[in-house]
Amino acid sequence: MSRYALHLIAGAVLSTFGGCSCDESPRTRQAGPQIEVRLLEPGGPVDEGTSLAHEAVLDFGVVKLGGATSRSLAIRNFGDADLTPEPPFLEKGAAFQLTTVLENCGEATEDSSRVPFGGCRLLVVEFHPEALGEATDVLVLRSDDKERPELKLRLTGRAAVGALEVCVASVVGSDQDEPLDQCSSADNKELTVNFGSLPFDGGSLERAVRLRNLGDVDLVVDGVATAAGDPVDFALEPAGYQSVLAPDESVFLTLVFKPSDVGERSGTITVSADDPASAPVRIHLTARGDATRLCMVPKSLDFGTIDMGTVSPAKQVLLRNCGTREIEITEAVLERDPDFRIVQPLVANRLRPGEGAPVGIVLEPTSIGAKIGRLKVSSTDPVAPVQLAVLTGNAVPPQVCRLEASSAILDFGSQVQGTQTLKPVTLHNAGSSPCTLGTASIDAAGQAVRFLIATMSPVTTLAPNGLLDVTIAYNPQDATGPDQGSFELPADDPTLPGGRFRVALRGTPTAQPQCTLVVTPPRSASGRMMNFGVVGLGERKTLLMTLENVGSKYCDLGAPRKGMLTESAFSFGTHSPPLPGRIDPGQTAVVEVVFQPRTESDFLSMVNNFSISTTDGTPSECSGLSGAGPGCKQVSMRGTGVTLAIDAVPRAVDFGVVTVGCNSADKTVTIYNIGGAAVTISGFELDPAASSFSIVSHAVTPITLQPGRSTPVVLRYRPRGPGLESANLVIAHSFSGGTTTVPLKGTGSTATHQRDAFSQNSVPKTDVLWVIDNSGSMYDKQRFLADNATEFINQANAMNTDYQVAVIATEWAGTNPPHQADSASAFPGTPINAGEFFGNPKIIKRTDTDPAAELSRNIRVGECCSDTAESGLEAAKAALSDPLISDLAKPNSQFVREDAKLAVIVLSDENDQGASQNVEYYVDFFQTLKGAKNTTLFAWHSIVGDAQGGCSSTVNGQSVQAASGGRYIEASTRTNGIFRSVCTSDWGRIANDIGLDAFAAKTQFFLTRTADPATLIVTVNGTTQTAGVDFDFDASANSIDFKPGHVPPAGAAITAEYETLCL
Repeated sequence: MSRYALHLIAGAVLSTFGGCSCDESPRTRQAGPQIEVRLLEPGGPVDEGTSLAHEAVLDFGVVKLGGATSRSLAIRNFGDADLTPEPPFLEKGAAFQLTTVLENCGEATEDSSRVPFGGCRLLVVEFHPEALGEATDVLVLRSDDKERPELKLRLTGRAAVGALEVCVASVVGSDQDEPLDQCSSADNKELTVNFGSLPFDGGSLERAVRLRNLGDVDLVVDGVATAAGDPVDFALEPAGYQSVLAPDESVFLTLVFKPSDVGERSGTITVSADDPASAPVRIHLTARGDATRLCMVPKSLDFGTIDMGTVSPAKQVLLRNCGTREIEITEAVLERDPDFRIVQPLVANRLRPGEGAPVGIVLEPTSIGAKIGRLKVSSTDPVAPVQLAVLTGNAVPPQVCRLEASSAILDFGSQVQGTQTLKPVTLHNAGSSPCTLGTASIDAAGQAVRFLIATMSPVTTLAPNGLLDVTIAYNPQDATGPDQGSFELPADDPTLPGGRFRVALRGTPTAQPQCTLVVTPPRSASGRMMNFGVVGLGERKTLLMTLENVGSKYCDLGAPRKGMLTESAFSFGTHSPPLPGRIDPGQTAVVEVVFQPRTESDFLSMVNNFSISTTDGTPSECSGLSGAGPGCKQVSMRGTGVTLAIDAVPRAVDFGVVTVGCNSADKTVTIYNIGGAAVTISGFELDPAASSFSIVSHAVTPITLQPGRSTPVVLRYRPRGPGLESANLVIAHSFSGGTTTVPLKGTGSTATHQRDAFSQNSVPKTDVLWVIDNSGSMYDKQRFLADNATEFINQANAMNTDYQVAVIATEWAGTNPPHQADSASAFPGTPINAGEFFGNPKIIKRTDTDPAAELSRNIRVGECCSDTAESGLEAAKAALSDPLISDLAKPNSQFVREDAKLAVIVLSDENDQGASQNVEYYVDFFQTLKGAKNTTLFAWHSIVGDAQGGCSSTVNGQSVQAASGGRYIEASTRTNGIFRSVCTSDWGRIANDIGLDAFAAKTQFFLTRTADPATLIVTVNGTTQTAGVDFDFDASANSIDFKPGHVPPAGAAITAEYETLCL
């Protein structure tokens, strides 16, 4: 397009804002050149237009400050000779500019400096004001027209801006006819609105808001936003409104209050526009969420260390009505450890707003060790009907000395005569009073020269919790044996026989070096046995075989081999070190054995076994096997594949690294009845019984668990020496006449100084599992959420999150063939199997071309299936457990990343219908995926019906109804997740709220060993952090928790250096 055409278009658009004062009559044609100036109509031909007289006023009208408009003039020659114009000019040249100067009007001429008879030249004047108000200038045109050699045009124009006025109705409601009693102005850009009170039940209040342009030109409204950091309780809808308002044009918006919590709420909404004199306008909002709410303070009580048989001082949990309505407390009871006792019960079970009632609790230990209990409070709080306060303490013996050893027996194994080997033993004062020590000695029954005290500190007093390291030497003089003796130390421990502490000493002298192995599981009269107990179909359970070389020569180990009849349910995991291989004296090899049943049956030990060849000189245990020579070890295996009705959480326990001679922190295994009938627990035992692991407490057996009930077992690890140790907790019960086995492991260390190194992810990492109800009433809810998938993904992108997102259905009762997605789905005909990822791609990642569109499609799973088998809890458990996570052909196996947060989000209009009646079972399971104490790394979020009575509303003209989602809300409460009503009208806000929580950076880092907080030094990128300012130390979780504003930045290097505690 030519410049001429562009100017004509510009003139056409803006011509209505001005004109001219022109009284020029047609001039009489004369001899010689004759000039005429015409104001062209926008888009009109050059031979028409209005003729302009000398001193005519050319008005450009009102122009927006910073904008521009133009006028096109034709310089015509009506004489009979060529006209020679001089270059035109402006006397000021500020607000007005010449943009086109004497261009040909279209005809071709050889001399462009002359205008032939009948010809014309184009002149374009642009008005571009840079200041408000009137602007003037004079355009001067000179030529060789003898009658009128100079012609002047007076240029005028005015610069203006739009003016924003925001008015808010004084009456609740969105009716545009409501009176608008509060309006902004250039002198008052701060408005205040008080909504009053609103029940916290999913409803909302609205106020009409009018935006009007009081100016003379267009006004650009470029933003309506909630100020950063304010609650999400307020919104101006439609969200993100932007527009251009013509002069005196108005638009009505709706101001909405929907409380996200109880009590006083406040926020600020800012309306921005391009007029700095009248914008931005801030609407300061206040309101109150009115609801029943119970606050429990504190959420945990630590009773510290207390002597067994005494009673601690009472501590209180305050139950306060922090809502705005009366609340009823229906239950306040203690659970788990019976050593906790309520001494100050509730005096009133109904509390008015602001009232509080304390519950007084004491710890009266009847046994030694860590104590973990909880106060369970049930109330009419609709959001958190059940709240828990964790109770902890540690019971020690009365004020006496109590000596313990890291190992009651030091077995030196085989040792070549005339050579010496050393073994350490650590003594620990586990009492609460100092131990007075005498002179240590060796009692070796005439073999004193064979066992010697090599090193021992010359101390006479061992303080409470103190350690004393002793090294014993074994130096056999001949090959006659075995040798036996004891290390003896007089002490004032009242429990010691004869007042002497003893550690048994054993050794076997040999003439030549030899390999000697101590194998776990140990050998009994019927051989070695691995009992996997009952295992759910498709689930994997791993038990360990350890081979420790206690001899004086290296041991060669072959690769483990399954017996010829061993069934495929048994397999091997990884071996450390890899086998076949060699282990030196003092080293231990570990063989992982896996049981994964696919059918409901008993897998018998008479046909299932494996063997491993060694150079141990003992007779072969592998009789009848080809190539089985001396030293061959054989282990029989048994287990039962079932559809589980009883389960233990966690399914394996790792105590980590613990100082030799010290106790670990206690760990709890909870046994759940997830079936439909009662199960009797008949006993708990450790296999092998003589190990470094112990059972601290459990319920008196036999105990009958009704469906949905549970019972805890508290375990402890006390390493006898350095290195890996393992054992199994075996739970005998009536289900399938079997047992449940929980593998235990821990690692002993003689080092007491620890340095842990962490790194903050270079970007936040989060794995998000959406669980979508696929029953027959979910079409509208799936569509509402799918329409707002962009909000969720945008939140992740805004926080620079490395995310993985997958979708499953709530359907968990499998069929054969499987259910298929119906026509309401984005993928009709796709099989729906419990826990399997739905849609395409199965895992959505940030690097995908359009992850928001992918999520929007995958969310639409359809409404194909049962209304009685909807369990988001059960389906999510299936998605995140065996067999799906161990099947490399399934995308589930690649989903949960070790260094990422895990968020599960359920969308449903029904309550959960899972197999277990106990929500805590599912919460326990999910939290073990990230570690039971890793509270910031897992959360369950719920978009479901309100807890009491469900909900109903109208969204976009459609009726939306949902039953109570109480079980889902309980899971959210227990994991610090978010609950939002499925009946909301603001689905974008739901996606935004949950996205904010799910995609935040890590703030909690867990130490590898039990730390002494007085010695803890934390650094971030080499800079020492201050406890209580930059971070807190959480003793119950053994973690460092960074405070808001002090979270390590992306990619930061974090160290924690400390001395370990000896418990």
